[in-house]
Amino acid sequence: MTQRPEDVQQQPQEAQQVQQGQQPQVVYVQQAPSRGTSGMAIASLVLGILWMGGLGALLAIIFGAIGMKQTRDGQVGGRGLAIAGLILGIIGVIGAIAVRVPCSRVELDRRLHQCRDLLVPNRTRTEI
Repeated sequence: MTQRPEDVQQQPQEAQQVQQGQQPQVVYVQQAPSRGTSGMAIASLVLGILWMGGLGALLAIIFGAIGMKQTRDGQVGGRGLAIAGLILGIIGVIGAIAVRVPCSRVELDRRLHQCRDLLVPNRTRTEI
């Protein structure tokens, strides 16, 4: 007769040591049901780590918020992953802005100088 895993977990197990004159002790073993981890929380953490030029960081914030909402009731695990992904996403967005603003300023200055050179070709930059 083949036993299913559920039947094995519910059956009593006899104690290893039995003293003389005593009945064997019966111990029931029941495992707690395992809960899954929120997929959004995992995605938030992965995207928060990768950043992908700011886009991944933005998605990490969105998925982190969704993951925190999914894990609020405790039926699904991964709340810590969602929080970590949310924090990394915020850091990533701030980092992407901090990199792009100076770069865009340099690019803007370069284009202004090109336009000025096209409009006034005979003057040098020091005269303007």
